[in-house]
Amino acid sequence: MKKKLTFVAFIFTSLFVIAGMSVVVSNFKKGDFSQGVVGIFLVVGISFLDYKLWEAIHINQPNIDSSSHSWFKRINFTTVLAVLLVLGLLDGNNKRKEESSSQASQNNETENDKKEEEKQLPTCDGVSITSDCVVDGITYSKYIYHPAKEAVTHVEKVQTGTETTTSDPYILCKDGFHWGSKTRKGACSGHNGVADPEHVDVIEKPVYEEQIVEDSPAQDEYYEKEEKQKE
Repeated sequence: MKKKLTFVAFIFTSLFVIAGMSVVVSNFKKGDFSQGVVGIFLVVGISFLDYKLWEAIHINQPNIDSSSHSWFKRINFTTVLAVLLVLGLLDGNNKRKEESSSQASQNNETENDKKEEEKQLPTCDGVSITSDCVVDGITYSKYIYHPAKEAVTHVEKVQTGTETTTSDPYILCKDGFHWGSKTRKGACSGHNGVADPEHVDVIEKPVYEEQIVEDSPAQDEYYEKEEKQKE
């Protein structure tokens, strides 16, 4: 009974060696090197256990040459381990190919779903359709048309300088009183006499011009765009 249990345990550990090697190959092909290294240590440990079971089978079956399984004893464990590792390697390659094929199929389905969704979205016009729409294959969350605008202006009178003029001559009295006419005789008789019979005043007058003042500049037409983030 003990011999049978040892043989069954050997078969199971051999299967674990194959499975472990398959996982190691799959992890390395996926680029997961940390898991691959851990898997290598596990495979080494299981292989060592498998070797111990192999020795136990041969020790516990001294007369195995006379049995129907005499070929089992003649096989070297290194050969058995090599076969197990090769089987695991092949299984890992096949699994990785299946995963790659499945992933490619999922990617194609996702891409097709996105294309189908884009086909169902309306075309942006920037006026009535301004969000969740498509232009040239690009999906926009915002697509708003802003028309051209003319500059807004107003006219102001702006002082640009001064103009110098003189008043008409008049009689200026000594006490500052004056007459508007220079010909009036005795005009300063009650004002201490005449200071200047032909006095003129210099007058500075501001000069204004009309200028156009810009309140807001002109603006060309443009589109306010915001691409929709891919999920």
